[in-house]
Amino acid sequence: MLKRFRLRTGLAPDILRDELARIISEAGTGEEAGETPLQGSVGENTFEVRRVNIYRNSHLPVMKGRLVDRAGGAEIELFFRPHRQVVIFFSIWFTFLLLASLLIIVASLSAGSGRLWFLLVPLGLGALTWILSLRVFDSDCRWVLEALEDALKEKTATACGG
Repeated sequence: MLKRFRLRTGLAPDILRDELARIISEAGTGEEAGETPLQGSVGENTFEVRRVNIYRNSHLPVMKGRLVDRAGGAEIELFFRPHRQVVIFFSIWFTFLLLASLLIIVASLSAGSGRLWFLLVPLGLGALTWILSLRVFDSDCRWVLEALEDALKEKTATACGG
């Protein structure tokens, strides 16, 4: 669950950094006020942004970015990753499913019965978990990217997904 994007702008890196700092410093006070629902920090050439969510959804991605000076304007390289809590949850959940699968295999082989079709339960749960989580992560990545693009508005020329 990792995503990469690039935003090309016609701005100088210093101006773009100041604009990002303004967008992120206004964050966290709510969308109803018309402010960007993003929070984080901006460094010299890097920044980290998270989406503000009053429901505390841990699936929301963390976006790390880097400002790159290019001819014709700065470019933002974005890298999305899940929160640590999500990685820990998946590690525990998939370990549990793996152990359940091994238990089914051992029990089936020791009993001499060919009931390996019970493996469909943990495999199905694992596949369902992965697919749903990927969909949620992908949609939230796009939401954060769109929120950042909207905040930069006309200053952002194009967006290229990767």
